Amino acid sequence: MDQTVPDKTLSAIGAVPSDANHEEQTYIEQARYWHAHHWQEFQKSQRRLMFIIVLLLILLALSVATWAICLPLKRVEPYLVRVDSTSGRVDVIPTFTPAEPMPLSVTRHLVQEYVQSRERYIAALAEADYVQVGAWQSAQLNEQWASEWARSNPRSPLNVYAGGAQVFAEINTISFLKDTPPYLVQVRFKRRESVQATDAGTTQNYIATLRADFKGVAADPTVRALNPLGFKVVEYRREPEVSESERIKQEPVHER
Repeated sequence: MDQTVPDKTLSAIGAVPSDANHEEQTYIEQARYWHAHHWQEFQKSQRRLMFIIVLLLILLALSVATWAICLPLKRVEPYLVRVDSTSGRVDVIPTFTPAEPMPLSVTRHLVQEYVQSRERYIAALAEADYVQVGAWQSAQLNEQWASEWARSNPRSPLNVYAGGAQVFAEINTISFLKDTPPYLVQVRFKRRESVQATDAGTTQNYIATLRADFKGVAADPTVRALNPLGFKVVEYRREPEVSESERIKQEPVHER
């Protein structure tokens, strides 16, 4: 008796793989290969992306560090250009910016000139002194200065000394209570008021306390010509100096 089993029967029971199973296995292998290949490509692209990001961060850090190092070297230097309205000639106005504090000798000289010009009154020099003192003062002091000299003010020097009287200021001592900017200076001086040039007049001692600094050169050419160093007085106070004998006279006497 023949025991041979037909091929289709073996295939039916799974003993021999069919074409369909072979194609399925091939598809699965190709899918696995495709998945693995694309996963590797994805990982490569991720590594490239991370490399680019790290490189950009390094470049950004270098640029920020370079900017921070170069920032102190960058500065803006304004300059003033003057054009003559008649001839059209153009010239650059030089400016002065001190790199270090002014010597005390220069500050002392300017303080002396300021107090003398402010406290004296000589009719021939009154207008020049008024303008010069304004160039040395801050805007707030100039407002007070203008109101003190206004004709409408009864105590204005223009009204008080209109009859020809003169006031002379003589500096006694200049003391720096603070010798670094902003300077705090105390000036002792005496004012002598005389009706005539030959009149001895009356003399009164005063103490002036002022605060000053060098604020930079003004843009106005007139002010710059009068104050080329940028000296500015920001606070000024004057009070009579009382001597020891006068102070004793003013003290009340207590009876026992």
